[in-house]
Amino acid sequence: MEAFKSFGDIEGAAIAPSNKGFGFVRFVSPKSVDRALERFRISEIEVQDVSVMIKSLKGEVPSA
Repeated sequence: MEAFKSFGDIEGAAIAPSNKGFGFVRFVSPKSVDRALERFRISEIEVQDVSVMIKSLKGEVPSA
């Protein structure tokens, strides 16, 4: 969460069971996702000396 908090408020984060090499970060705002994706296009994002790949999962948009 520390590596991604600069992009916006985080609703939650999780690492896959058995540390299979992936995890999820759920941002409060879609704009935060856009900021993270834009940063990834420009340079790498590192978490504990490991470069990460970012993908946006399409899902239901919460109603306001």
